[in-house]
Order: sequence, then structure tokens, then C-alpha cells
Amino acid sequence: MNNNPQDPIIVLQNDSPDVLYSRSAHVQVAVYSKRSPAKETPNEDSAAVVPAGPEATLFVVADGVGGHKAGEVASQIAIDSLASQLHASSSIPGTGLRANILNGIESANASIQALNLGAATTIAVVELNHGQVRPYHVGDTGILMVSSRGNVCYQSISHSPVGFAVESGLLDEDEALLHEDRHFVSNVVGDPAMRIEVGPTIRLAPRDTVLLASDGLFDNLTIDLIVETIRKGPLKKSVKLLADMANSNMQLAPAELSKPDDLTILAFRRYTPRAKSANKLNHENGTAVLRNSLSDSSI
Repeated sequence: MNNNPQDPIIVLQNDSPDVLYSRSAHVQVAVYSKRSPAKETPNEDSAAVVPAGPEATLFVVADGVGGHKAGEVASQIAIDSLASQLHASSSIPGTGLRANILNGIESANASIQALNLGAATTIAVVELNHGQVRPYHVGDTGILMVSSRGNVCYQSISHSPVGFAVESGLLDEDEALLHEDRHFVSNVVGDPAMRIEVGPTIRLAPRDTVLLASDGLFDNLTIDLIVETIRKGPLKKSVKLLADMANSNMQLAPAELSKPDDLTILAFRRYTPRAKSANKLNHENGTAVLRNSLSDSSI
């Protein structure tokens, strides 16, 4: 493990049941990533926590598109492109974080197309900058921001026929979860027609929780259940509970609320420690590629 505090944490092709957890003077983060129980090929999801300045951090989840070649490669390219863009611009005064995120995703889009494999990935990014968050996404990797009382402060719209039908009121959530076309996605990184949706800037209250997750979560649990689980309690425990419930539903009969898939959950909250303590990352029996632990100055 590299001890440079400016290096990102990157989780690739993980297949461990453990939740990775980290906390600093400003933020606590929990990450879970495991491949689908219905396959033996690699986990095509990737996740990252990327320091972007003294009080700025990017949180990223990318989901390689199933049914396409090299989905795990596409999601890794998306993560690496963002990290590389931030690193390259770190020495350039006045470089905006928003521009770096957009350029990083555009660079990934070009690189994935250049593979000529038909590979693609979805991606969700949340920037945390001086106590404010801003979401970005392509595809159906979801973003939720909830208060400790369970109020949904922000929810991304899935770039898919079913997602747009729900947003327009043509389908309700229960119908969407059982819809035969719920696996289709209409906007991906790796497509010349890719578009990036940029959300609003929102102040993160002390007890708010921000969650990014691949569709392995949203296709197996209702939004109400996700919100009720993640809004309270220890963050690591809440993420583990979400993962356990989603994995349990993946074992159900196909006609029920069940869609076996790779599952990645990344959640973070503002954190104010009672006493100064060393930051650490716990990872037991994981196969994640962890390039660094977080430092107090990075988030």
C-alpha cells in the first residue's frame, strides 16, 4: 500500500463480503463491493474515493455494462480517468473541480470507445467540496442523499426507459422493480452519444448520508427500504445491512423482486470525532485493490 496521502483509494473486481470503512476529521466512508452470486466472471463494478484538495473529495461508483465485453475494464478506465485528471490538474491554479470531473468522464468515454470492444460502463460521481456536495452521473448507477429523518434531499434519475417512465409517472416504483425491461440502460460511458447529467449543489448537513450504488442495489430493494436503512445507525453497519438484504433478494425466484447482479455500495457522512484518532481503513479478506488510506487532510 502506497503511503502518499494524495493517492486515491480504488476498489476493483472485489469479491469480499466485508465492508471497507474509513474516517477522517471531516468524513466517514463505507464501501461494499461483491460480484453477482449468479456468475463466475469478474465483478464488473469499481469504486473510488479520490482526494481533490484540502477539503475536497470525489466519491465514485462505476458499473461495467453486463452483456458487453470487458465491462470490468470499462469501469476501471472510468475510475482511473477521473483520478488521472485530478492528479494532472492539481498543480494548475484555478482549475475547477467541476471541469475536472467532466473532462475525466469525457476522457474515459474516448478511451473506452478506442478499445473497439463494444465495452461500456455507467458512472456516478459525487464531489464533496467545503461541506457542499454535487452529483454527476451517466446511466443507471444511482445517487441518493437523505437526512437523518429520512427525507430524500436528492435522488438521481436513472438513464433508462424504465427510469424515465417512473420519473414521468407512467410507472410506479413497484411496477418498475418487476418490469421486464428494467435491465436496459440508454446512456453509457463508451458511447459517442454519451451525456453527463450534472445535479445541483447541496449543503451537506452533519447527519445527512450520501449513497452511490450500482443497480444491483436499486433493482433488489425499494427506495423506501434503502432510505430507512441508510439514514441512521453506524454507517458501516447500515451499508452491510443493505448489502445483506440485497444479496438475500437475489436468491429469490425470478418472478419476485430479484435481479442477481454485481453489487457496489458507497456511502459517506460528515464526521466530527469526539477525540483525535488516527485514520485507518479496515479490510479483511478482501480482494480489493487499495492504493492508499485516506488522510485527515484529504477529506
